[in-house]
Amino acid sequence: MCFKASGKVRDFLSQHPEVVPMVADWTGRQQVISDFLRAYGREGIPYYLIISGRQGKSIELPTIIFPETIISSLNKALKG
Repeated sequence: MCFKASGKVRDFLSQHPEVVPMVADWTGRQQVISDFLRAYGREGIPYYLIISGRQGKSIELPTIIFPETIISSLNKALKG
């Protein structure tokens, strides 16, 4: 795992190998990340987004997130 996750989130991810956590490093302000943010109407970070491979719909998370919010949103995405 390449990001810091609480024990609850780590446990959830270990039970769901189909979930792929990704982190984008925007330190250098790469254009590809800027374009991605702009596509979702965002200008900066942090930005938390869950993209379901099942329906292609995304779930935006609030700027301040809690383990329960992450797990609930991931469950929603997994159920489609």
